[in-house]
Amino acid sequence: MLSEQETKQIKEQFFKQLENLPEEQRELIKAEIQAMTPEQLEEFLKKNNMMQSQGENQNPFRMIAEGKLPSYKIAETEQALAVLEINPVSKGHTIIIQKVPAKTISENIKKFAEQIGELLKHKLKCEKTEVSEAEILGEKIINIIPLYKNQQILDKREKASEEDLKKIQEEILAISIEEKQEPTKPKKPRKIPLKRLPKAPVRMP
Repeated sequence: MLSEQETKQIKEQFFKQLENLPEEQRELIKAEIQAMTPEQLEEFLKKNNMMQSQGENQNPFRMIAEGKLPSYKIAETEQALAVLEINPVSKGHTIIIQKVPAKTISENIKKFAEQIGELLKHKLKCEKTEVSEAEILGEKIINIIPLYKNQQILDKREKASEEDLKKIQEEILAISIEEKQEPTKPKKPRKIPLKRLPKAPVRMP
């Protein structure tokens, strides 16, 4: 049976998918999903083929990695993808999800996380980023949390709106004017023609 945490996360991901529906229809479906017990939600997932063939819960990380749930992706490699956290500690809070679930994280993915941390510092102008591993729903992910002035990593999480997440995604992915400009090639030193000096007059004895 789904745990309370799994139930909450799956419901939140479903709510994200309803944003484009008409308001009346959206609120009706949202109310139905919100009222579901863990047992009812699990039955709903099974009926809609959202459970793994082994009968295990298809958690939100797997659904995002497989493209079954929408996400705000900012980077991707063959092994992992970086998406914005929907319940962030701070602006730009990003999670690294492995494409193949595992309880360990490879050095390549750790290096990818470091690169994302540098990207966030460059784009969002935060003071620093905190990179930490976490095990959730039986698999390892990486949290990359930008920290701004007087902000602590233990600050309360708040659900971000779709509009805010989209703006942050655009801000991170935008190419600045400086990045568009090609580096200027150093100019070759100008050759200055040498003037011939007049010959010295012939000395008379």
